[in-house]
Amino acid sequence: MRSMQGLHHGVAVADYSSMYPSIMVACRISPDNVHMKPHGGEMSRVLLWDTHSTVVHLDGMTATFNMDDDVYTSDMLDFLVKKRTAVRSYQPLYGMVLKILANSIYGTTGYVNSHLYSPACTASMTAVLSLCYFCSVQLTFPNVILGICK
Repeated sequence: MRSMQGLHHGVAVADYSSMYPSIMVACRISPDNVHMKPHGGEMSRVLLWDTHSTVVHLDGMTATFNMDDDVYTSDMLDFLVKKRTAVRSYQPLYGMVLKILANSIYGTTGYVNSHLYSPACTASMTAVLSLCYFCSVQLTFPNVILGICK
């Protein structure tokens, strides 16, 4: 999608609080919970999500994240996001530290030298995030074309 220079009217901005950590918690996406297996289809970034698991079909592989598994990373992120929500109004600096810490955990899944490095988790997060953006825009502004940077 090409951008158009100039002043535009009817533009909306949406900011999602703790988007990446919240998705990791809700979908249980974590390097300590990813179960990979090959699939023969041409599906890519197809997302299936129910009360038992989050399943993302990536290029030639299927990543499954079980909802019932104990997931240390997701539990830690859940604590950080809830703690930040509780303290950010009266301890803004502490809230910012918690925000950076939670977001950096997502960032480490894409850093090749990290112990949490997981291309499957990073690609799965992108698939879920794209779906969240698309659905929220379509529900709020049904006549809008959504452009997402990749």
